[in-house]
Amino acid sequence: MAKINVQTDCGNAPRKVFLKELYSSLANGEKQLISDHLQDNFVWQVVGHTSFTGKEKCLNKLSIQKIWKIKELIIETLITHGSDASVSGQIISNDNTKFCFCDLIKFRGAGGTKLNSITTFLIKVSKRNTVIMTDKV
Repeated sequence: MAKINVQTDCGNAPRKVFLKELYSSLANGEKQLISDHLQDNFVWQVVGHTSFTGKEKCLNKLSIQKIWKIKELIIETLITHGSDASVSGQIISNDNTKFCFCDLIKFRGAGGTKLNSITTFLIKVSKRNTVIMTDKV
């Protein structure tokens, strides 16, 4: 079972509660909750890597992804507004590979929990102390 760390909030946002449950299901390899909330024409795009279209194809492909049945999930940010949401944080896979992610989520409408799409930005974190940005000129 994955270790799940989520920032606390007021607890007064039903979609945030749902997203915590959804990401916990992903982390622990539990398909039922995920299946119950995907539209038939659901699209999951991992920018620069792959894209899955269709509920069944997505469910079949999930089990071979590094984000499936992971060691640890850290959710740093959960934002919901209307039919949009964003979840960002870190993933540590079972082989100790660390990723940072940001997911942009589209719900079917302003109410409910049916998902139309997820666009994922996923970055593998280097084990070296590589400087990507600096304030030195």
